Amino acid sequence: MGQLESESADIKAKQISQLEWMAQELVEAWGKSKQNAVATKTILDLSGDGGSERKETTIKGQTGNATYLDSAASKLSDVRKILGLDAPVRAESVVSLAVPQLDALNQAYGETTGESADRPTGESTDGPATHSHGDDANPVE
Repeated sequence: MGQLESESADIKAKQISQLEWMAQELVEAWGKSKQNAVATKTILDLSGDGGSERKETTIKGQTGNATYLDSAASKLSDVRKILGLDAPVRAESVVSLAVPQLDALNQAYGETTGESADRPTGESTDGPATHSHGDDANPVE
């Protein structure tokens, strides 16, 4: 058991080291992506005596590529997961199905809800549910 824990700790340490290196490289790449873009072009003018040459330089400011930061944050998140530092995440899935759809699913798996036979008056399986309010029946949407 002790050898397995030791091997596991070694693997975790190696993975963390790799992820931290990747994150550092990504942050450095983001820093470089913020540097001004410099473009130089040479313009030849062949008219006149022997022609002339001039250089034109254009400098464009950059805001940086945020994708590098997103990727770095993802690597650091992976480090936190390996170390078990993230709080447990509670995942909830909400599925909204009409009773006929639930009955069809349940029948496929050999179960029934029992609600099909006990539907309130004015509630249809083919359309929106209706509820009686006095003498009026209004669809529920």
